[in-house]
Amino acid sequence: MWGDVVEKSPRKARPHYNLALALYQAGRYDEALRHASEAASLDPAAPYSHNLMGSILGRRGELFKAMAAFAEALRLAPQYLEARLNLADTYRQRGYTLKALEHYQVALEREPTAADIYYRIGLTHAIGNDLQKAAVFYQCAVRLDPKRLEYRQDLMRVQEALSKLTTPSGH
Repeated sequence: MWGDVVEKSPRKARPHYNLALALYQAGRYDEALRHASEAASLDPAAPYSHNLMGSILGRRGELFKAMAAFAEALRLAPQYLEARLNLADTYRQRGYTLKALEHYQVALEREPTAADIYYRIGLTHAIGNDLQKAAVFYQCAVRLDPKRLEYRQDLMRVQEALSKLTTPSGH
């Protein structure tokens, strides 16, 4: 459907964005990137196209380019939570845990009851081998959303690892 709309309105950003999103969801990343880029060039002040470009680039494994696209989305709209979380996730994937934590903290200030943000902070601390902090943030995530199995499983894993660290060996 969006392909037809793009053909009829090739100089409008929204149809290109919507087509890019549909192509991204279908796993057709090269085509999606082309249309997301076109949407961004037609409406350079729209952060959504840049965020989508970052997501597409991330799926293609181009994490540095993805970070740049997410950063541009945030420059255009500093309150854009999805772009902030995407940037933080990409920082985490690249091993930039302090940068990731900075962005998660800003997101948490904006959405203090978002279990997913607590979980992502817990993941970041676990990756950095700070299991005490990971457990605290996983516990918060579980309290806020006890139905999410992954939250409970990761909390149990961290608690188990912590108990092994504090249990004297050989007893």
